[in-house]
Amino acid sequence: MDKKYYYLLGIIAIIGIILISGCVRESPTSKIYTTSEVWSNRNSLVNRQITVEGTADYYQVACTEMACPGGCCNSCGGGLGLRINEDRVLNVRGESKEKGNYGLYNEKQVGCSGNECDIKCFPLEKGKEYSVTGILKKESWDVAPYEEFYLELKIFKLI
Repeated sequence: MDKKYYYLLGIIAIIGIILISGCVRESPTSKIYTTSEVWSNRNSLVNRQITVEGTADYYQVACTEMACPGGCCNSCGGGLGLRINEDRVLNVRGESKEKGNYGLYNEKQVGCSGNECDIKCFPLEKGKEYSVTGILKKESWDVAPYEEFYLELKIFKLI
């Protein structure tokens, strides 16, 4: 084989090494955030895939207020999220094309429901620690100057 062949093979090898090294480099979004870090940096993290660690909690869960003998007759429902502090929860949703919808994860509705005696959430369980990866989204309403930040769930694991 002639020198041109080895020269060309060398150039292809160098290009391959450059391409591969770009693929294994740590991406800027590989950091694991706390919920308070996400909240503090929410505007710069919008539309980025991030991983957040935190404790699952209810998000805007409300119950009916029927008076019934024995209790446990009021319907409850709402979202779920990761606790930021005593007053705030980062909403976690599934994928949805509808504004305000809690969306689906593994073809099941994301959120919490039940009665005032027993509220169950899917896919996260209230009070447990999770590592959640998703895309931070921002939703705005035209009717009022209101915006909501939420994490569109991709994967999670119990920690």
